[in-house]
Amino acid sequence: ELDPAELAGTIIGSEPPFTLLELDAVRNAVERQRSERDRAEQTLRDAEQSLEAARSALAQAESARRLAREAASAAAGERDDGSRRRTLALQELEARVARSQVRLRQTERRNAEAELAMARRSQERWHDGIAFVRSQLRASESALGEARTSLEKEVFDLERRIERAKVELAAAEARQAAAQQRFGSVEDPAPALREEAAARRLEVSLHQRELALLGERLLQVQDAQEHWTRRHRLLVGDVERALSLAWLEETRGKLEEEVRQARIRSGRIDELRRDVETLRTRLASVAADSRDAHWISEQIAMQARLIALYEEDQASLEGTRRLETGLVEELQLRGHALDLAGRLGAAWVSLGEIWSYEVATSEDSPITVGKIASAIAVFLVGYLLARTFSRGLGYRLFRRFGLEEGASHAFQSLTFYALLVLIFVASLRIVNIPLTALAFVGGAVAIGVGFGSQNVVSNFISGVILLAERPIKLGDLVEVGGIYGSVERIGLRSTRVRTGDNIHVIVPNASFLESNVVNWTHTDERVRVSVDVGVAYGSATREVERLIREALAEHPRVEKSPDPVVLFTNFGENSLEFRALFWIRMRRQLDRLSVESELRFRIDDLFREAGIVIAFPQRDVHLDAASPLEVRVVRSGPEAG
Repeated sequence: ELDPAELAGTIIGSEPPFTLLELDAVRNAVERQRSERDRAEQTLRDAEQSLEAARSALAQAESARRLAREAASAAAGERDDGSRRRTLALQELEARVARSQVRLRQTERRNAEAELAMARRSQERWHDGIAFVRSQLRASESALGEARTSLEKEVFDLERRIERAKVELAAAEARQAAAQQRFGSVEDPAPALREEAAARRLEVSLHQRELALLGERLLQVQDAQEHWTRRHRLLVGDVERALSLAWLEETRGKLEEEVRQARIRSGRIDELRRDVETLRTRLASVAADSRDAHWISEQIAMQARLIALYEEDQASLEGTRRLETGLVEELQLRGHALDLAGRLGAAWVSLGEIWSYEVATSEDSPITVGKIASAIAVFLVGYLLARTFSRGLGYRLFRRFGLEEGASHAFQSLTFYALLVLIFVASLRIVNIPLTALAFVGGAVAIGVGFGSQNVVSNFISGVILLAERPIKLGDLVEVGGIYGSVERIGLRSTRVRTGDNIHVIVPNASFLESNVVNWTHTDERVRVSVDVGVAYGSATREVERLIREALAEHPRVEKSPDPVVLFTNFGENSLEFRALFWIRMRRQLDRLSVESELRFRIDDLFREAGIVIAFPQRDVHLDAASPLEVRVVRSGPEAG
């Protein structure tokens, strides 16, 4: 059990302060220790699976042993050739072997658990060691120079390999052209020519792929040089917070891309290995000393070389990944070490990055999160201003011009929505979002409107028409779809009507234009109503007319002009029918019903004083008997019969 300083010293071999090179050496050791832990975890999983299999085998062996013992016991009193006893002995032996296997697997599992616990403790110590090295880390120009020198040498070697690969590619292309010419000059080419042409094509592909991989590796080494410079600057402290955040984001993006490239290369290596197996199968099917075998062997060698190139590139990617992982860790550690002011600054920088994040583009103009937020803020402020302004117009200016409440409300609504459209367009222009950015959205909305929003649009357009033409207005008494009430609010989508029972009904605006609507107070509050009266046959009809006129004349809410009219309408089945027609001013739904009720009360009083009977349904039964009717007296109760 070594302390962190001694543990780091076993790897580095020097005393603090430490350099970045020595930190990388400890980090590589930690990475190896992590691999050891992963291997120990896999070993433990395998041991547990083996133990479960051994226990299952033991259960089967014990079951077979019990069955054999039962069979041997049943045959104890019978003649037996010894087969049952031998079977029992064999099953007992197999059961003992199965128990031994279980004990062995249990031992293996305990060993795997101990190995995993040791690996975890060792990894914890290594993490303490790397933390100690980081705490004793100092900037070193010599270490930076050493790393740069190593990378420059690698760049030089890669450039030489690239030049050599270009020469080999040119030669391979010439050999491919010659082979293709020989192959095309023969009407029925031999298999050897076909294999040669395939080998030459593969050779060209090999050198092309080699050039591409070497070029990518050269870029990786150049990135590694920049990473070393950044690590050194971080250690010196010569990096602004905004720049370190940009480095962190950039390096994370590269790490993600390298992980994807590693997966792609692994898949390519597996594919090439399958191709090699196919070529080896073909090679086994031809004569060993034939030209076919020679060219197939050449293809196998080129495929193997390409696999080696990919594996070399994988190793290079892994080295770059470790270097970038170290840079990310150091950038993150620097972020955690900030004081409160630094954290606030970092948060402000992060907010700025989010604010300037580009969501989309239109006409080569970026649409950022900041622009969208600004447009929303401008629109919300404009919405409040438009609401306040339109209400001011409705309550002051329009009414000062003598407009009634309904007209004032209509103009107020139209003004508000017109201002809202202007504010929406203005908010887009203020933040430099071109109107063409809404072209795609507008197309999508048009499709949605066409297929799923027909009723909404219909109600919206109907609302505009209602506000413009004003067939109904606030305070009107209307009857639509069996609903009778007064209009309280006219919106762009629906109208609110309050019934006489104080129930609010929301009526879609389209209902006012698509169906018949009765507006009792559209242009005039005066409404003609009627009261029907039936009196008994034999009543003085002129007296009835006079009394009804008297009742109408007495009522203060009956209009004197036009004059009320009393009509003798019909000789009814049960009464003489009269109808009083008169005009009233109806401002509420209850006005009509209350006037009609009061008149009926007064007419009844006047008829009662004059002795006039209000008729009711009655029937006269006439019996026309040709002979006397027989009458019987029948007792009721229990004595009857």
